[in-house]
Amino acid sequence: SAHLAWDEYRKQRNKTTLLTKANKREDLVNDLKTGGAKDDLKGVWGSIRLAANTSSRTGARPKIDEDKINAENLNNHFCEIGPKLNAKVPIYNNISYRDFLPPRNENCKLDSFNEVSSETVKSYIISL
Repeated sequence: SAHLAWDEYRKQRNKTTLLTKANKREDLVNDLKTGGAKDDLKGVWGSIRLAANTSSRTGARPKIDEDKINAENLNNHFCEIGPKLNAKVPIYNNISYRDFLPPRNENCKLDSFNEVSSETVKSYIISL
């Protein structure tokens, strides 16, 4: 009987939560419609901040720790991440990356490229 009561409580709680969210959504839409109709930009932004759970313009900005985020730290991170990831990849003897590639298409002509002059590129662009 305690389990039945708990299940019934959860059902009612979930219904209440759904109704509350639906009412908040409807109130927000109504606030935006009336604010927009009155050209009340301040009211519209207030409604948006309320929906986003921010109290003011300054509250919406994340705090950045300048000591942790700087160019040198970012550079170090990206310089170190490759070797760290490479160290985690297992090495198997006698296995090459080519073993995982599909068979080569003999009709494919992308093995090498011919040099293209700037005049050729220019004439091609003009023809478009």
